[in-house]
Amino acid sequence: MSQSYEKIVARLNNLQAIEPLLGALRTISMGTWQMAQNKLQRLADFQESYFQILRQVSPLLTKDGNLQKALAPDQDGPSNNAVLLIGTERGLCGKFNENLGAAALKWVENQSSSPSQIWVIGSRMIHTLSVLGKTPDWSAPFDSDLLNSYRRSYLLTQQWIAQFETSQLDRLTILYQKSKSEGKLQFMAVTLLPFDLTDQESSLAYENPSWPPPIIETDPQGIYTQIKGHFIASTFYRSMLESAIAEHSSRFLLMENAKSNSEDIITSLNRELNIERKRKITREMQELAVGAGLIDNK
Repeated sequence: MSQSYEKIVARLNNLQAIEPLLGALRTISMGTWQMAQNKLQRLADFQESYFQILRQVSPLLTKDGNLQKALAPDQDGPSNNAVLLIGTERGLCGKFNENLGAAALKWVENQSSSPSQIWVIGSRMIHTLSVLGKTPDWSAPFDSDLLNSYRRSYLLTQQWIAQFETSQLDRLTILYQKSKSEGKLQFMAVTLLPFDLTDQESSLAYENPSWPPPIIETDPQGIYTQIKGHFIASTFYRSMLESAIAEHSSRFLLMENAKSNSEDIITSLNRELNIERKRKITREMQELAVGAGLIDNK
């Protein structure tokens, strides 16, 4: 049974009012997606330069035994591990936060040493964890400054490095989702602290250093410490960018499907509206004809 003429008009007006908003959200998501992708490509060049410097300087530290001291925390006493979940600040991205929260808790359960702290970036992830019965020990909003400013990432990681060096923090792992092909997402777990140069060399495909090797005349420990801080900050910033790409690609696809569905529904409602309009005109003509005595209403 078809809907009444008034209901069809009301639904059609609502959908026509919503459709531009869906298009605007899709455009914004696509723009932020591309911006994060461009930043990620530029960041890769900086990370490779940082890595090459660390690889050149590290042999000089190994001779004095300073490298292991700079990398390894004090293992005495109970472990103080933390995981940082990178969620979203806004909704309309499907089950992005729900899937990340479930995957993160499963990952935590499978660890031999459960993290003592749960850190969160993104208000939506805070809500997701509260639904799952978890309260974060530290949280921060996922604002535009954090995504657009490398300095914000650097200052945050410097605080974490200071906690690590004073044994307030033994391990920090970043948990987030990374975009794959065909709109699929991949759960990622990246160890930010402790920093291990050999892990970076085995997990990232960097080019061989240029020849001949550079001549280092200043304090290698100072160079290593400064560049290590930037490399850790860039690793965290890369995770933020990859999470943003996954978030906005999910939102873009969701808005794209919603816009396509709304267009189909609008087409269907217009077709039904035309049918109802013809029926309404036919009834009015019949009523006029009956009133004029042209048609017997018996």
